[in-house]
Amino acid sequence: MVAGGFEPLNHHLSLILVVATHSLPSPMLHVHPKYQEVAAACESFPEEAATLFQVYLDLTLEKEWAWVKAKEIGGVAKVVLEGKKGLEEEKQFIVPTSTSEPWSIERLEELFDEFQRAIGDKPSSVMLAITSSDSTVVYYRVYSGIVPPNP
Repeated sequence: MVAGGFEPLNHHLSLILVVATHSLPSPMLHVHPKYQEVAAACESFPEEAATLFQVYLDLTLEKEWAWVKAKEIGGVAKVVLEGKKGLEEEKQFIVPTSTSEPWSIERLEELFDEFQRAIGDKPSSVMLAITSSDSTVVYYRVYSGIVPPNP
């Protein structure tokens, strides 16, 4: 096991770790001026609202991504964020989750398969945005399949 209760990754998935912080207590979600931008997703998945909104704020305010929007991925009952750092950059998918949410290799593979069904394309990678109670957001980039090392 590694930090956050994650299973060690095998040859099918690779990861990169980046750390960032941002905070907002969950009772204050609805009064934040940016809440309306993801209100529908937060209301559809109330158990994930605080995590989703925390990651959304980190991407839009702290990291200043060009655009970010919420998208429901039905087969795994998750709301993910899709967005671009810059308008000319490739679209990325971010999966907000908390340190208490269990993940396994099988669940990650289901997530990649569900992306195939939901958007008609299987991304080569997604970012898990893992939030903790101290407002830290840790980003793990998870790849589908074997990824050769950078030279």
